[in-house]
Amino acid sequence: MGLFDQVLGAIADPKRQASAGQMTQILGAAKQIAQANNADSETMQQTMSVIGQFVRDALKDKRQAEGDAAAQALIDQGSANGAAAIPQLFTNAQLTEMITAVTQKNES
Repeated sequence: MGLFDQVLGAIADPKRQASAGQMTQILGAAKQIAQANNADSETMQQTMSVIGQFVRDALKDKRQAEGDAAAQALIDQGSANGAAAIPQLFTNAQLTEMITAVTQKNES
C-alpha cells in the first residue's frame, strides 16, 4: 500500500479514524522519507500536517462538487498510482500554495 493511499485513507473521511496499523505504516513511511532526505522528524511532522490539510480540503471540494463517487474514484486512483492523481486533486495554483505553506511552516 503506497504512502499516498495510506494518507488519503487516514484523512479522506474526517469521521473515520485510521487504524493503529495504518498509522504505523504512515509514520514508518514518513520516517523513511525523512531519513532519505536528512529531514528531522519535526520537519516531517509539520510537512505532513500541511499536506494532509490540503488533501482533506481538496477531497472535500471534490466530494461537494462532484459527489462521493468522484471523491472515492480519486482515492482509488491514488491508491493505484499516487502521482497520477495529483493533477486531478490539485491545480498548479494549489500546488504552489501548498509548497509555500510547507516552506513557511518549516521556516518558523
